[in-house]
Amino acid sequence: FWILLRFVGPTVGFIAARWNICKLLTHQVSIQTEAILTELVFKHSLRVRVRAETSDAQNESAPPSEPSGRNLVGKINNLATITLQNIVKSGEAPPELLAYLLQSGLGIWFLSGVLGWAAFVGLGVTVAAFPLPGYIGGHICFVQRGLMERTDARV
Repeated sequence: FWILLRFVGPTVGFIAARWNICKLLTHQVSIQTEAILTELVFKHSLRVRVRAETSDAQNESAPPSEPSGRNLVGKINNLATITLQNIVKSGEAPPELLAYLLQSGLGIWFLSGVLGWAAFVGLGVTVAAFPLPGYIGGHICFVQRGLMERTDARV
């Protein structure tokens, strides 16, 4: 019986979340928000003045190894694609956070009924170990960066 409930519960939850009318309305609003933000980015980009350097004397005065840091077209493309998607997708986080907290609370309640105080010990260990993956990932990134610098130095 419990095995059946472990399968049916998430399945029903998944179907209900996907076919919910609120989800459809949220999707429509996110599309409209994306269209409005895209329009604003491109309207603002039309107002930006691009300085054209036509003189060779100006190009010779600046050292060639120094990057200009003013890749305006790249910044506009980044705003219109990646940043815009991040802004639109950020509206989906609060319902997922609420669902996560609800599932965690119900899981702890169930486990405390079955296991007693040991469920709270497990919760404490989980909370205490929460920063551990980020810490390990930071060290792996540091080591990988060093390896890549040594590899680049050989080439």
